[in-house]
Amino acid sequence: MKTTGFLGSLTLCLLFISSLSGKVDGTIQNKMKPVDSTVIPADSLFFCRQLAFVDGDNIFFYLNQYASRLSDRSCAVFYRQARINKYYQLDGPATDHYVANDALAATLQYKAGQLDGPCVFYYKNGHIREDGAYIKNEKKGIWVYYYENGQKAKTINFTDSGTFLLEYFTENGHALVRNGNGHFKGKVLFGTATSPQECDMEGDVKDGLQEGEWKMYNKYLSGPANIEIFFNGRFEKGRSYSLTGTRDYYEEYFCRFENLPLYKGLDQYTQDDFCEAYGKRMRGSPFTRSEHILAEIDQGIKNILKRRNYSDYSGWIFADMKFDKDGKIGKTCVRLFEKNDAFEKDIYSLLDHLEKEEPIRLNDVKIKYEKICVILVESNEVVIPEALLMKQRVHLTRKETDSGDSNVH
Repeated sequence: MKTTGFLGSLTLCLLFISSLSGKVDGTIQNKMKPVDSTVIPADSLFFCRQLAFVDGDNIFFYLNQYASRLSDRSCAVFYRQARINKYYQLDGPATDHYVANDALAATLQYKAGQLDGPCVFYYKNGHIREDGAYIKNEKKGIWVYYYENGQKAKTINFTDSGTFLLEYFTENGHALVRNGNGHFKGKVLFGTATSPQECDMEGDVKDGLQEGEWKMYNKYLSGPANIEIFFNGRFEKGRSYSLTGTRDYYEEYFCRFENLPLYKGLDQYTQDDFCEAYGKRMRGSPFTRSEHILAEIDQGIKNILKRRNYSDYSGWIFADMKFDKDGKIGKTCVRLFEKNDAFEKDIYSLLDHLEKEEPIRLNDVKIKYEKICVILVESNEVVIPEALLMKQRVHLTRKETDSGDSNVH
């Protein structure tokens, strides 16, 4: 798909997502008013049990355990309230709370879809987990990390010339790294935003950088899964171990002292299709035939723009479709960033005439289904973020399969 201008730049940002998504001193700081138990919108405004529009540009949505994807409320760990701009990007302050107890989970700052500004993350008990700042979606400056008991865990300095571990402590306060020198041994979140896993890492630190031999352990092997060699923080070589053998590598490395940055790869466009099936011992796939639906909507919006003069419309379109057990579309809902009654009417007509979908089955039983879709329009160009992310994830999966790049088993 050819896109120019802002939507072309936005496309690059979306592809990046898929490649991944008061006093601050470690004391309890949890005084922000919860949202979930006080201002949840009416059911009629809640879409797929995953998100709602609180007002024109303020949205409320549930997130998975890594705050990287939308989630059905019954499976969600967090809920977020945030502002969105005309391109459906988070813009301005955002707050996360834990679903379990309404405790504050994070205070964040966004600018045009990127984390930008001070951010503080909390444990469920109210103690601070991480405290620092982002600039254009990258951690910058001093970040301080804490254990759940309030004990400082580590201090990391993110600079243009590198990432430096300044200090590291055990959970009982014993210092393992001071002034950038010592031995790191602890748990680090590793992998991708869609499939992260916690691994044990250990190795020497010199002047804040990795030095010498580093090892990574996982739950599948009794010995190290990876052994890597560093010199002055520069990766030299590595060897991965698995049940099928060993492999040497010299480019990308896996051992590190910093967690995978999940928050910067948020996908707020793609609904969760798995939650309902997860607890029902599903047989067969419950997932949507989204490729077909999205392609039909994409072409339909383009046809509307060709027939009608909506070239001045710029912003997001939100569509919600409910399908019956036989795959026939029923109730629909459309929201536009900019009020345009004629355009809205044309979109409703498009949705009402979508082709009948193949029924969705859960444990061999046909079920009703609801589908949400975000469409971005500017200068008669159309982008459906979910479709772009879907294609990119398929591409990345094939690339990883073809290269045999699997280092954690």
